Amino acid sequence: MESLLSQNCIDVALGCIDVKVTNRELSGPLKYVVISGPSWQHVPPFKWSTSGLPDKHVGQPDTWQFGPVHHKWQPASGRAKEACSVS
Repeated sequence: MESLLSQNCIDVALGCIDVKVTNRELSGPLKYVVISGPSWQHVPPFKWSTSGLPDKHVGQPDTWQFGPVHHKWQPASGRAKEACSVS
C-alpha cells in the first residue's frame, strides 16, 4: 500500500514551528527566553548561500545560527517597558 505521504508530494520544504515555553520561575517575574530557528544544535545551521534556493533574502543574514535572547517585561507608569539581553 502506498504511503499517504508519498502521494502528490512536491520537492520543496514548507512549514513553520513556533513554540512558546515557560515555567514558574520565568512566568512570575514576566521573563521569557527566545531563540530564532531553524535549529542547528544537531545539524549544520541553514545557510542561504549553500541552500540552492533561488529565493531572495534581502535583509536576512546568510547563516541562521542565533543564540538565546533573555527578555523581561518591566511595568513603568502604567505602560510595559522592555529590558532585553542577548546571550
